[in-house]
Amino acid sequence: MLTKQLTLYQRFLAMLQTTESNREVNSYHQYVYQQGETGLQLKLLQSNKRQLNAQQQLQQLTGQNTIPEQVSEIELQHPEWQQHPRLHLLLLQEQQLKLQLQANTFIV
Repeated sequence: MLTKQLTLYQRFLAMLQTTESNREVNSYHQYVYQQGETGLQLKLLQSNKRQLNAQQQLQQLTGQNTIPEQVSEIELQHPEWQQHPRLHLLLLQEQQLKLQLQANTFIV
């Protein structure tokens, strides 16, 4: 998405640079589009950095180098896992969040 926007800004800048009409308006538009282009390039760099960080974290946690396209969760097959205190806490937190969401939808 960002690359498409960046390409569009670059195309508009190229058109403005080739146009000779009304230099003051033209230079203002060039300035505005250059600011937009710079902002989009920054967002694209930040997005690429976040993706790289996520890939590095995934590699650290799972040993996989690529981000999977589809993730399917497996059912806990070991009964001792179902009794683990942290898992129980996570399930309770999930239930609490669902109840809070449900309560917030009734208030509105």
